[in-house]
Amino acid sequence: EPHHSIFQNESLVMLDGVPIFDVDKIMAFNPLKVQKLDVMMRKYYLGPFAFEGIVSYTTYKGDLGGFELDPKATVLDYQGLQLQKEFFSPKYETSADVESRLADQRNLLFWAPEIKLEGKESQSVEFYSSDEPGLYKVVIQGMAHDGNTGRTSSTFEVKSPENN
Repeated sequence: EPHHSIFQNESLVMLDGVPIFDVDKIMAFNPLKVQKLDVMMRKYYLGPFAFEGIVSYTTYKGDLGGFELDPKATVLDYQGLQLQKEFFSPKYETSADVESRLADQRNLLFWAPEIKLEGKESQSVEFYSSDEPGLYKVVIQGMAHDGNTGRTSSTFEVKSPENN
């Protein structure tokens, strides 16, 4: 049973989401400042390091509770995990939509994170270009089932109606 197990090898120790690599220092931390302790018994990879699991301390205020970080540590602020967002792509389905719309000034025209292909099949995608004249870059990136990646790019030009 997992709740009767112990880590045989090193685990990642965290305090309010910050990795702490000096285990002696965290063991000396005042336990009255700790609201909860979560233990995850799964392998976890952080860059080139592999840990047997995670021991995560959470303080009451989420501010490290006065724990002193190593002065050589680099602290980066990041947004954390984000929920998947749906990309907006306009649809001009009727002539009224085309006639009544505002100028389309998007600079990111199309984004599809999960187009799946099998074998050597091809697939086409359709999207509306911007009304802003200029040269646009198309970037296609992909990953195969075996982890191999590929990338290609191309350009196309949007001309103003007066220059057609």
